[in-house]
Amino acid sequence: MGGGLEGLAALPAKQRPLPILLTAYDHFAVRAFELQALDYLLKPVDDARFTEALERAREVLALRDHALAAPAQRRAGGRPEALERFEFHRDARASPVGCGVVRRSG
Repeated sequence: MGGGLEGLAALPAKQRPLPILLTAYDHFAVRAFELQALDYLLKPVDDARFTEALERAREVLALRDHALAAPAQRRAGGRPEALERFEFHRDARASPVGCGVVRRSG
């Protein structure tokens, strides 16, 4: 199993992030989705496919954050905050990426 999948599998299911996996190997895809991967991109990935994965991540995270925050927000009379950043993992390193930095191409 790939290094990123090993780390993901080591986490309890309720603590796993919603990763987008980017790899050159298609044989890890089934295991990735078993571990609740949000998307699985094969290299080389084109801009449209990458943008699609990011948009899906934004939608899922916004829904999840809204669902988690809604009861407390309703009690307080406020609104949930928008997603400000996410992590991009490459070569066993995680880099935070601000959502304002990501732009749709085309």
